[in-house]
Amino acid sequence: MPRTGLFAALGNAFQVVFQNLLTVFVLAVVSGGLGTLVSDFVASTAVKVFAPDRGRPELLVSELTRTVVDLGWGATVGALTAACTLYLWVQRERGQSTNFYDALNYGLNRWSRMWGAHAGALVAVQLGMLVIVPGILFGLQYAFVDAIATLDAKEPNPGERSRKLTARRRGLIFSTFAIFGLWWIPYQGLLMFMIQDPNAFLGGALHLSEDTVKWVGPLLMPAAGVVNGLVLVLIDLCMVQYYLDLFRKPVDAGAEGATAPSAT
Repeated sequence: MPRTGLFAALGNAFQVVFQNLLTVFVLAVVSGGLGTLVSDFVASTAVKVFAPDRGRPELLVSELTRTVVDLGWGATVGALTAACTLYLWVQRERGQSTNFYDALNYGLNRWSRMWGAHAGALVAVQLGMLVIVPGILFGLQYAFVDAIATLDAKEPNPGERSRKLTARRRGLIFSTFAIFGLWWIPYQGLLMFMIQDPNAFLGGALHLSEDTVKWVGPLLMPAAGVVNGLVLVLIDLCMVQYYLDLFRKPVDAGAEGATAPSAT
């Protein structure tokens, strides 16, 4: 079985998304949209409590709070949505239909064994991104963590296993991340600018009135979060293809390092 290339993986990922639009939309709303709202609310509350006046570092308090909340949300809810996403690929390999209830059930059954590995990889990447290069390296090394932790119940250390299995595929993984970087870079920059001065961005760049800004602004960030949630779904769908290609067997036929997933 030939290995899946970048564009084939992207095509397969988008196909799975379009075949499961309702399920994917709910996952994106929960992991991205709702997560953004929670992060924004907690950060705003933290600023009011710890930096109530302009003489204190409001942006620092806001960003630190957002980072902590985002890590917590990604480690818990993100782990669940990742497992639910991988279920969609499991069913594709089996040639069987999917629905949101079964995807959620699959994810919940595997959440307890994957959230730790998912959280560890997430924290390593986020901390590494403070210096950028280490973050990219960690991202490449831990790219298979979700797939391993979800599909292989016997693997005691998904992080270490991922580092070994990604060694010869990091060029392909980097290219995949680079494609989605076309979204991530403006997404991060847009949010930072809006946090600093949302009225200037919305009112000036889009020529909106102040009244319009009041209701458009609060909607724009969670909407961007939903798109980011969709991007994470697509990435997981690509990574599971690269991971399973290493064994050249369909996911439900069994493979070294990956037990046959169960939808129960």
